[in-house]
Amino acid sequence: MEEKELSEKEKIEILREVSLKDLEGSLWNYATPKLVTPEQYGQLSKLASADYINTISQTPDQHAYERLFLPQLATEGGAVTSPYLQERSKKILQESVMSVKVEDIYNLVGLKEPMKESYKDKYVFELGEDEVKSIVSSYMGLKVTDIVSGLLGKQKQAVTKGLEEILCEGKTEKKSEEEYELSKAV
Repeated sequence: MEEKELSEKEKIEILREVSLKDLEGSLWNYATPKLVTPEQYGQLSKLASADYINTISQTPDQHAYERLFLPQLATEGGAVTSPYLQERSKKILQESVMSVKVEDIYNLVGLKEPMKESYKDKYVFELGEDEVKSIVSSYMGLKVTDIVSGLLGKQKQAVTKGLEEILCEGKTEKKSEEEYELSKAV
């Protein structure tokens, strides 16, 4: 049986679908230490590292395995190291922003105002260089802000739980490993 050659448009659409999975998936967890840097976020970067350690201590989901682990394992001598996971996931996410439609970014962000007509049915990579840089950096910055907000929420929860153990009767439960890592980072 003869395999059908995919058109350029079909290839771009497949790349878009994979990129959307990247942007909506767990790759952010692997990139966290590269995104929440000590230079920008100080103490919060320790929380990001604790969150990353929690992520890598678990079995990756199928999409993360296929995008991060499998390609490296398939190359001869390819080691899956922490620096590799962090840098590769960050790069995949940046490339994924460029591989989706502007409308996808609009929807992922949850914008309510009508989108400009000039962006309808356009992929980010089809825009001018300055627009691409602006969209990629803005979207990545927004996601980092979301990550930091989540880390602050976890930190607040860990501190509150610690105070509860100190101040409340009958609250001497053993801390989970994640709570322990978060409290150490504080």
